Amino acid sequence: MDHHALSLTTLLVLHVVLLSTPPLVSSAVAAAAVKPTVKYPCSVCKCSITMLQRGQSISADCSHLSLTETPLDLPRKIGALDMSNNVVNSSYFLHLYKYPNLRHLNASFNTFIDFNVNFDVSRDRIMITNFQILTLDLSGNVLNSVNNDTFDNMPYIREIRGLEALVLFQDSLNRLTDLQKLSVISHQVDIPEELFHNLRVSSLHLNVTEALHLPEKLFRHPQRSLLSNLSIVGGKLKELHVDALRSLVLLKHVEIYGPNMRIPARLFHDDVQGADSNEDMPVNLKTIRIIGVRSLPGIIFHKQKSLESLELHGIEDLPFGLFESVTLDSLDLSGCDIYELQSESFIGLSSLRALNLSDTHLTSIEVSAFTGLQSLTSLDLSNNYLDNIAPALFDKLRRTLVTLVISNNSLDVLDEGSFGKMMSLEKLDLNKNNISSLPPSLLSDLGKLVDLNLRENRLHNIPPGVLEAQVNMEDLDLGTNSLTGLPSDLFATTRSLRRIDLSANNITFLPKDIFKMTHFLETVELTGNPIHCGCNVLLLPQDIIGLELHGYCSSPKEYAFTPIQDVQTDDMCISTSTLPTTPTTGISISPTPVIFVNNESGIISSQYVDSLGRTQWMVTSYVDIQPTATLSDVNMTVPYNDSFRANAGLAQSGGHVFGSFGLTGFYIAMAVVAAVFIFGSVAMAIYRRRQASRSMVYIVNPEESNDQPNDDVLGSFARVEPGSFDRVVDGGNSLTEMSERNNDGFDDKGTL
Repeated sequence: MDHHALSLTTLLVLHVVLLSTPPLVSSAVAAAAVKPTVKYPCSVCKCSITMLQRGQSISADCSHLSLTETPLDLPRKIGALDMSNNVVNSSYFLHLYKYPNLRHLNASFNTFIDFNVNFDVSRDRIMITNFQILTLDLSGNVLNSVNNDTFDNMPYIREIRGLEALVLFQDSLNRLTDLQKLSVISHQVDIPEELFHNLRVSSLHLNVTEALHLPEKLFRHPQRSLLSNLSIVGGKLKELHVDALRSLVLLKHVEIYGPNMRIPARLFHDDVQGADSNEDMPVNLKTIRIIGVRSLPGIIFHKQKSLESLELHGIEDLPFGLFESVTLDSLDLSGCDIYELQSESFIGLSSLRALNLSDTHLTSIEVSAFTGLQSLTSLDLSNNYLDNIAPALFDKLRRTLVTLVISNNSLDVLDEGSFGKMMSLEKLDLNKNNISSLPPSLLSDLGKLVDLNLRENRLHNIPPGVLEAQVNMEDLDLGTNSLTGLPSDLFATTRSLRRIDLSANNITFLPKDIFKMTHFLETVELTGNPIHCGCNVLLLPQDIIGLELHGYCSSPKEYAFTPIQDVQTDDMCISTSTLPTTPTTGISISPTPVIFVNNESGIISSQYVDSLGRTQWMVTSYVDIQPTATLSDVNMTVPYNDSFRANAGLAQSGGHVFGSFGLTGFYIAMAVVAAVFIFGSVAMAIYRRRQASRSMVYIVNPEESNDQPNDDVLGSFARVEPGSFDRVVDGGNSLTEMSERNNDGFDDKGTL
């Protein structure tokens, strides 16, 4: 549909999906609910216009439209404008003066070479002193320069993202006194020392692509710096000045990237010897992230008593004792060149909870390497070259470790004690190794294990009883191995199991009742196996309510490539090896056919003709029928594959069908009936006794009768407590005795 051909009166259909709101929109605006009933005219712009309920703000998405300028017929009251990924080459063509309510502008990935909103708009007879823009995204544009009047008409701006320029002049940002967040990319060799001199930002990201050094006082504010987040990226930076972070006393989070950078030992504290003169140093850091720096001084983190998270990536030389003076909650060393973990490598980190040693080229770990890690709950050893696990390697972690990841290593043989006594372990990931067999007692001590991943190994079989202790297991992944079958009792104790992945193996048959005890099973993944769709497989979704069975039948040939869940059990569920190949009538049937009741099979043991001339069968091995049950309405049919089956529609005179509960269900039902009967009898006896205690005698005196017609009972009544007399005589006249209960129509005064 060509929008350029539409008339000016055409209404643009609203884009009501909140995700289309430009990323530049502040969190407060983005969280507002979309009001889908508002439409605005926009003849040629092709933009999506959305009304947000909070503050009646309007958002315009004009991204990815190859526009050379902002459309002039957008709603004047738009608060957020996304002009990203277009070909606008000058800020003049943004036409910002048309939209005085604009607060959030995304102009990223255009072709700007200049950005200056101080253009002359007098010809439009619109006098705008200052724009109200709060957030501006210029990512993906490379400006020739940024000078002191670039943002002169944006005094209230709070966030600038992706400000990239060939030249940044010294006073280019001095007037942005309300700025809180700034991201700058500079391509100049010499960075002006007072570039950030008057800024009071709390977050600063600086990327210098050509500079070899940073000025000593670059981040220093003449009064007091509010900087709490600082990121320094320098592909060519040689070093940081020892006083580069001085005066940043509120600094909490630091990120440093520089493959050629040398970091001084006193960057984060003042004195090597431990003096107390650190008033103007960032000694209260919460997180430090250092990437690409080849080596670190051994005392660089001294004085950092508040440090919680430390990330070191790509470090080639980690000095011994580097972590002795810090109290960490999380330590990430992924990507470092460690090769070998020596004894007591992490001494002093008694409060450490998470340790990431992935991609560290580890080939061996000494048994006492984890000594002192008294609080560790998560350990990641993935993507290394470990070929074995020492029996006592994790003994020091047995009481606290919850998650252990050793995926993508070279493990081939596991010792029975590799994970011994790890009583707190809940997740064990051994994915992508070369494990060919499992010791029967490998997991015997892991009673709390919830998630076990053995995917992409070389397992040919699973030993019986290997999951015997896993009563809490919920997820089991055995996919992409070489399994040809499973032990019939493999899941006998895994009552909490919810998801099983057996995909990409060579499994053809599943043992009968293999999932009998997995009452909470939700998903079984069999895709990539040559599954024979027999009763044991087809009836699983009926035996376990809500089960999703994924995979395709390989045999019999009538169901080849058919999704397992699409095969109707009425068409199959037979054993062709035990059925005759031609129809047989009469009393004698040989061989004995399989009989089906409620989708379960039983073997016929005998047949006879009853007094009415009907053929009956006696069943002795049917799980859901009382042994020696008599079945009627049994019909021989010829289903697919020229094989026979017998369908039983009713159980009589000796057998009762109870679905999947069988005889146990019958006993339970009878017990419930008996309990109800006994409870009812006791309740009735108590009720009668209480009512008897409230019985009373009423005396009817005919002489005081009102003789009113249509009265059911005539005379006066007086209440006499029961047991006070047997016969009442007044003036020689016999009075009638009535013993009634309160609820027979009389109140407590004896009145009807």
